[in-house]
Amino acid sequence: MRRPLPYSIALLLAAAACAPRAVPPNERPPRRTATVLVYNVHAGADARGADNLARVAALVREIDADVALLQEVDRGVRRSRGVDQPAALARLTGRHVAFGKTLDYQGGDYGIAILSRWPIRRDTLVRLPVEPPQERSGTYEPRGALVATLDAPGGPLVVVNTHIDASRDDRWRRQEIRAVVALARALGADGTPLLVDGARPSEPGRAVHDSP
Repeated sequence: MRRPLPYSIALLLAAAACAPRAVPPNERPPRRTATVLVYNVHAGADARGADNLARVAALVREIDADVALLQEVDRGVRRSRGVDQPAALARLTGRHVAFGKTLDYQGGDYGIAILSRWPIRRDTLVRLPVEPPQERSGTYEPRGALVATLDAPGGPLVVVNTHIDASRDDRWRRQEIRAVVALARALGADGTPLLVDGARPSEPGRAVHDSP
């Protein structure tokens, strides 16, 4: 799979146990590729706090991404002036969109999203529970994995977008990634092509901005 940009591109889980049976080379169909972008959009604002949503959409169009996995997306949140960011990005890019809310925040929804060139048949958010619950600034920020089935040209493609914890202590991150691996194995058990990716810290043990 061609992945053209080194943005906050994070983890790609390949569960060998989920792979379909081996097919002899002379029976294999032509190779299919997809361009995938993984991008933490920080609620549609750049480092200076200026609106960045149009530039995110321009990047998706510029690299002609088939699938974009986005983290820290707002829908109707006060800090982003109540904008429905998933709908705006779908309109600006001409892509289909799925949104998974992980948190109620400032009168709206905060979570993760998938943009797809191809129609999205169905989508659901799977929670990633941790023990003990992780407190962040007096609140709890639950994590999740957004699962979407895309109507890709070669047949159904299951895509999982996640945003695991970025704190220095990795006790929660380890639990979350185990849950994501188990989810990937279950989703790929029937041999359906599967893509799993998302955002994590850029360096082990180093915290990055990722909270509301």
